[in-house]
Amino acid sequence: MKISNTITKFPLITILLIIISFPVNYNLGFGIRFVDIIVITFIAIILFTSNFHKLSHTFIYLYIFLLLYLLSMGYGIIFIGIESSSNFFFIYKYMLPFLLAYSLLKVKLEEQQIYRLIKWFFLIFFLLIIYTYLYVLVFSGEGRPSFPFSNDMTWGVDAHLFSAYLSNSLLAFIMFATYKYKLSYTKRLIIFSASFGALLLTGSRTGILTLAIVMVVILITYFFKSFKIGLIKYRTIFFVLTLILLIPVAVYSYDLVNQQDNYKENLINRALNFNLAEDQSSLSRLNKARMGLELVNKELIFIGVGMQSTEMVWFDNSIANIVVSSGYLGLIAFIFIIVSFIKNTYKVAVRHDRLREFNVFFVVFTHYILVNMITEYFLVSRSIVPFIVFIILIIKVINIPKFEQQVSE
Repeated sequence: MKISNTITKFPLITILLIIISFPVNYNLGFGIRFVDIIVITFIAIILFTSNFHKLSHTFIYLYIFLLLYLLSMGYGIIFIGIESSSNFFFIYKYMLPFLLAYSLLKVKLEEQQIYRLIKWFFLIFFLLIIYTYLYVLVFSGEGRPSFPFSNDMTWGVDAHLFSAYLSNSLLAFIMFATYKYKLSYTKRLIIFSASFGALLLTGSRTGILTLAIVMVVILITYFFKSFKIGLIKYRTIFFVLTLILLIPVAVYSYDLVNQQDNYKENLINRALNFNLAEDQSSLSRLNKARMGLELVNKELIFIGVGMQSTEMVWFDNSIANIVVSSGYLGLIAFIFIIVSFIKNTYKVAVRHDRLREFNVFFVVFTHYILVNMITEYFLVSRSIVPFIVFIILIIKVINIPKFEQQVSE
């Protein structure tokens, strides 16, 4: 009996450990973090104990993508050679999102367990916001704040990654809390303002820019939807007031630190600098993406050359990285995987009367795609792991028909 209970609790405890450990940024070697070890163990056990059923279209597209990835790698090794053997590690990086998502979907969780895990997800998010303020305002740390416990805290390392995480998690909280937690306007405004301040202190434009784009789209959507039925919804008012209030807050914060502290001034100045045409960081990203595409265009085009056949590790653009790794056909297959995944989730949401949950899923997913147009964050465990965990937990809620929830209540 005790053994049976332990086996039943294993997935729940492991997922909780993944949520707690993903921010730990200590490099154990070869880019491996503690969360990678836990995730690999979790995936191995789930795959070993799972029964494989009929494959969906999403899995067919996935197999096509993986085949193109291997073909590209083989072509690069034979006709170009191995420029960086360490880049073979990208095989793991590309497999991680799919294997983790599949393994989480295979785990059976009750609805209350799912919501409990989501609460832990947001708890870690809030703790990281507090950590950001402590790092910058109290400890006056050197460099830009990033995930804690790193053994490399030089200026700018992982700050853009951290900014993207804060932005995506904040959006997840806004969407989820709107219908689930029913927080008052004041509480939501406090949380949003504190999170926005943390985004500023990362000194990265990534989170602020992508969050602003998605929120403006949400705002316009809600406005026109409300306009059609002759009612401006409460959520629409919240978004409008929040955006209006945050503009003077950002300006005041910048003026304040401009007078008092060069360190904080540099962080906020960098976060609010959107003169991308003259920004060296932005120009460098575009140049790396161009180099990646040119590398493939010199060869077969339809398949890539594999990451091992280039000395570059990051192209600062997901499209360029995917094209180098699997070619333009691989990019098409990757897009089909995403579209099929979203489409299947939507069908289940309609059938189970879970369109509210699907809205959360879709907005967070869309934002994550947007941030990956800037840098290939989906190939870094500190980014992809929390995203996959949250998305799959929402899908698990969607997979529960609403009438079953009402009966259980």
